[in-house]
Amino acid sequence: MKKALLLTMVLFTCQFVFSQSITTINYFKWSDPTTFKLSPSPYIKGYGHYSDSLSNIFDDKDFYEFNNEYYCIESWADYYYWYTKKYWHQFDNPAVYEYYYWTKNDLGMASYIASYNYHGKYYPSSIKLIFKDVAITNRLSSNIYIAKNENQITQLKDQKQHYKTANKQASQQKWPSGHSQRGINTNRGSSNRVQPATTSTSVVTSGTRTQSKNIK
Repeated sequence: MKKALLLTMVLFTCQFVFSQSITTINYFKWSDPTTFKLSPSPYIKGYGHYSDSLSNIFDDKDFYEFNNEYYCIESWADYYYWYTKKYWHQFDNPAVYEYYYWTKNDLGMASYIASYNYHGKYYPSSIKLIFKDVAITNRLSSNIYIAKNENQITQLKDQKQHYKTANKQASQQKWPSGHSQRGINTNRGSSNRVQPATTSTSVVTSGTRTQSKNIK
């Protein structure tokens, strides 16, 4: 009886913690670092071998890795840029998000993530989105698609098994109508990619333009 009561209390506490950690943000704050810092930490992270070294070089910023490239994570725009790269199989035409990212289009980025372009059963973040006076499909208008317990987070991490037939090459080449990848100015503000001198690892950073630095 005591064990059953204890288990019930633990489950209730976990449910309470998850339900209390959902933040609502406006779509125009998608690229705002302060909004990201004040939001609950994403469920899925991507630290790599050089993440700590890069963090030490670039003012304690977080760096996630995919395919031997490191992405500086300072906003939800940055996080989902990395996420659409690593988990491309969960999206329709992830190049659309990349286009919006490099053109700094918060409405385009946020609406893409909140729409059915994302096929995941749950989202890797505990945020709801507000699109005031903008008529779009918004799956993040409620907490229905936000993971609420460890089991759902595990499903989120394992759901790539459902997309084995996805065509990565085709999905990454389709840019928004009327635009081509070659015509895009990829200088997102002063963002750039640096090539560390002692490794073949490239780094995608945002904010202040950086110079190449050694990673040891």
